[in-house]
Amino acid sequence: SGYQRPKVNWYPGHIAKAERQLSETLKSVDVVIEVRDARAPKATAHPSVGKWTAGRPRVVVMTRMDTVTAASRESWRRAYEELGADRWEEKLGGDEKNRNAQMRKERTKYNDDGEQDSRTNLDGGIEEVLFVDAKRGQGTHSISRAVYRAGRHVNERRRRRGLNDRSLRVGIIGFPNVGKSALINRLLGRKRARTANTPGVTRSLQWIRVATDKTSTGASGSSSGNSRGSGQRPKKGFELLDSPGIIPSDMLDQTDALLLAACNSIGVGAYDNQAVAAYLCDRIQNLVLMGKESIAAPQWRDRCLE
Repeated sequence: SGYQRPKVNWYPGHIAKAERQLSETLKSVDVVIEVRDARAPKATAHPSVGKWTAGRPRVVVMTRMDTVTAASRESWRRAYEELGADRWEEKLGGDEKNRNAQMRKERTKYNDDGEQDSRTNLDGGIEEVLFVDAKRGQGTHSISRAVYRAGRHVNERRRRRGLNDRSLRVGIIGFPNVGKSALINRLLGRKRARTANTPGVTRSLQWIRVATDKTSTGASGSSSGNSRGSGQRPKKGFELLDSPGIIPSDMLDQTDALLLAACNSIGVGAYDNQAVAAYLCDRIQNLVLMGKESIAAPQWRDRCLE
């Protein structure tokens, strides 16, 4: 019957434990940052995230933008706009859809000018899709602005009730080794979360505070309107929930599993590295035959000749 690649599957105990805790802990956060790898956007999109984060605005951050071409980034950006960034997630049930609808209603109620949300794919709660390079800092400033935009209704509601502002609670989730810890360190401006080019470095949930003394901004990113005095209020910063990488317990799509292995998002003991290398070469060859070489692998020919 010919050669059959060994099945790739990796689900260590610390991930199983973190996944159980995460689904409950996310209920206490105001905004969710979902981190994906720009080299494998589909493979690093967890199918259950939409259900876990229902009722919470979500910002999708694509890391390692420096490793993919500008044409590839633009292609994925258009795909997300047309198909939705939750294209590969499990379908939401009635309860999850109701929580997302309630979130949109609540946010519209507490928007400064009552404006309607017009960002990407609100059925899934996804606000924006950002491409960043966490190691060099490119694009990371837009993450803080996106978080404040997504969560501004929280403190607006508190002000109308006569309460002081509080720090936004932000959960960061994603597959192993997609750059979550590097992103946190960049947002903090210092090294706090341990990083390494290997999956499974972060093994437990932990809260990390991000302080700031900047003024609040409106939906466009500019300073908020002159509603009280100058209209500018000191931001309270936000608290980040760092979490271990999460991965499906059974990877039904072995194409995604092989890509995850190639991107070092799976423990090396879970796959045959020669089989993964052979798959990657086949995939790149097919991209070249399809005429997609300039988008996906422009240096492939030169590297083969070296």
